[in-house]
Formats: sequence, structure tokens, C-alpha cells
Amino acid sequence: RPGWNIWADRAPGGETPAEVGRRADRVVERVGGLLEGDAGDVVLFSHGHFLRVLGARWVGLEWGRALVLDAGAVSVLGHERETPELLLWNMRPTAAGGAGAPPSGGAGA
Repeated sequence: RPGWNIWADRAPGGETPAEVGRRADRVVERVGGLLEGDAGDVVLFSHGHFLRVLGARWVGLEWGRALVLDAGAVSVLGHERETPELLLWNMRPTAAGGAGAPPSGGAGA
């Protein structure tokens, strides 16, 4: 469909962007409750577009359009003192098990 945009339009047969945002808010609330209860680390796996919205919502932004996320990338959401932060975003593990490759479009790309 000409002009279609995943960040503005409903995915064919899927959720609206607002519905995705509300789903991400529920995850943030649930994970935040676990972290406050000192349950330890929480690991989430999901589709990249949803994780972009989740990362944005974690730090108080509405959408994740500006948060590029490559397939297989690792990101870490956490806190600096009591402020939600993106501690690591879009790091791709290397085959050799090193620190990781820079994200696409970033420094060194």
C-alpha cells in the first residue's frame, strides 16, 4: 500500500500503534514490579519493532522509531539510580564471543 508506515498505520490484520504502545506499557509495569521486588534480572525476547517501542516506553518516550534495532542484537534496560535508562542498545554479539560488533549505521559501520 503506497504511503503505509508501520509507525503510523495499523499492520494488516494487526494492532494499531496505540495498541502496541499499551502492550509495551503493560510489560514495563510488570517488569518494573519484578525489579522493585528484587527478583533479579529479567530476560525478554520479542519482535524488533515491539522491542523498539518497549525501549522507548522504558525511558518515557512515546515511540521507538528512532531506536534502530538489528536482528539478534542485545539491549539492556536498567536504571541509573532510580531513572530508567538504556544501558546498552543494539549490540550485536560477535561469532568469536568478543565484546560485540558496532550496530549497523553506527560508528565503524
